[in-house]
Amino acid sequence: MTRKTSNTVHPGAATTPLKDLVRSYYESSGTEYGRLLAEDVELVDWDPGAPLSGAVTKGREAYVKNRGNREFRSEIVRMTEEGNVVIVEGFARGTKTDGGSWTVHFVDAYEIEGGKIKRASTHGVDLKQPGP
Repeated sequence: MTRKTSNTVHPGAATTPLKDLVRSYYESSGTEYGRLLAEDVELVDWDPGAPLSGAVTKGREAYVKNRGNREFRSEIVRMTEEGNVVIVEGFARGTKTDGGSWTVHFVDAYEIEGGKIKRASTHGVDLKQPGP
């Protein structure tokens, strides 16, 4: 079952069209976020264990396959915009297949072109939690 991702942003946070686009990405469920990605989007994962150059995924279909369904909750702590780039800091929480839970503190950078996400760079730290 796919759950709608919840999104929490500081009250009174200034909004812009680019921030709204990125916020829509976090609020999407399942794989509907694919509509927000450019056809030639590039995803760079900088998670622990990724190569020093980051793990690169190119193209909308590969991006959606790599990221999978958004069956978790995101809490956005801060969004910052400069030019066509939006930086997001927050926490993502979900349930493991074994019933346990996970939490990741993340900082993501999104480059926007033509109203679509052209490049995403994600940096995440797994906050270890006890098992089920």
